[in-house]
Amino acid sequence: MRNNWLKTGYHSNGVINFSPRQSYDLSRKGAIIVDVRESYMNRFKMFNVEKVIYMPFSELEKSYQGLPVDQPLIFADVSGIKSRESVLFMYSKGYENVANMAGGMTLWEREGLPVTK
Repeated sequence: MRNNWLKTGYHSNGVINFSPRQSYDLSRKGAIIVDVRESYMNRFKMFNVEKVIYMPFSELEKSYQGLPVDQPLIFADVSGIKSRESVLFMYSKGYENVANMAGGMTLWEREGLPVTK
């Protein structure tokens, strides 16, 4: 799953976006969901997928180097705003295999995708 997976998303203001459904389907094929919600936001509902990394947006700048460079990363938050900022930050650090989950946990849950409570 090299950069070809990025062709399935839509481009908006320089960022590749996926719907929650597309993100879920891609996670089942090996993409990693990077949840950038602050810890007080993800205690109650978490993305229930095999590969998820919790890295609060406030810690991204000091911890991003721990994220894999060779695997697809889909950044997610509550609504898609901080995750979009995270994608732009990752682009600035040379990461190319990154995308944003548009709508975040709000749409994820609305679409009936799996959550852990």
